[in-house]
Formats: sequence, structure tokens, C-alpha cells
Amino acid sequence: MVVSRVSTLDQLRTDSTTNQRSTAFLLALFATLGLALAIVGVHGVVAHRAAQRTRELGIRIALGATPTNLLTLVLKETIPVSLAGSLTGVFAAYTLSKYLNSLLFGITIHDPLAFTLSPLALFLAATIAAAWPAFRVLRTDPALSLRHD
Repeated sequence: MVVSRVSTLDQLRTDSTTNQRSTAFLLALFATLGLALAIVGVHGVVAHRAAQRTRELGIRIALGATPTNLLTLVLKETIPVSLAGSLTGVFAAYTLSKYLNSLLFGITIHDPLAFTLSPLALFLAATIAAAWPAFRVLRTDPALSLRHD
């Protein structure tokens, strides 16, 4: 009998897992892209909402509010909503992760790194997006923000 297909065990293993690896790579690529789009979207929505309050923040500065008071005011509105969204997303991902079990190699379906870094990135994007307009208002003259509209 003639041996026609001679290969090493490593080559056989690589050939047998190529399809799963490419699927996992595409899944990771699209998950990263989705996270980046989510960060940009959260940043845009929160920054727009905070920028709409420029006049209000200028009036508060003119009336004697301290920078700490302004940041606290802006962040009190943003942090609970961001936490609620992050916790909802973690719960949904934790619940739906059992469907990805066949695609994961070397990690568990409830990977603590993935379940902490993604919500943390979105939470930080929302916090920075909310605080940035407040910092901008603090650097400008209150009279300019009052004449803004």
C-alpha cells in the first residue's frame, strides 16, 4: 500500500482546527469593531447631551458654583445611566455566552477579562464624554457661555 498523504501531527491538528480558528478570529475582529463603535456612539450621545448644558453651566459659574460642584452635577446624571447600561450589557453577554462555547479555545465562556474590560471601556467613555464639556465651560468666561445662544 502506497502512503500518499504524509504529514506531522501538528499539521493534522492545524488542518482540523483551521475553520474554527478563522471563525473565532472573525468573531474577535467584529467584537472589537463593535466595541469601538459602541464607545464612539456612547461618547457622541453623552457629549452632545452635556454640550447642550453649556449655558446652564455658565449660569451656575456666574452665580458662584465651584468647579467641583459642576463636575459633580454633570457626573451625577451620567454615572447611574452608564452603570445601568454596563450592568445590563454584562448580564446579556453572560446569558448569551453559552452559545459561543464551541468557538472558544483556551478560555472559558465566562472570561473575567472580557466581562470587565468592555463595560469599563464604555463606562470610561461615558464619564469622559460627560466631564469634557464641563471642563471646557470652566476654562471659558461665564459671560461668553451666557451669550452662547
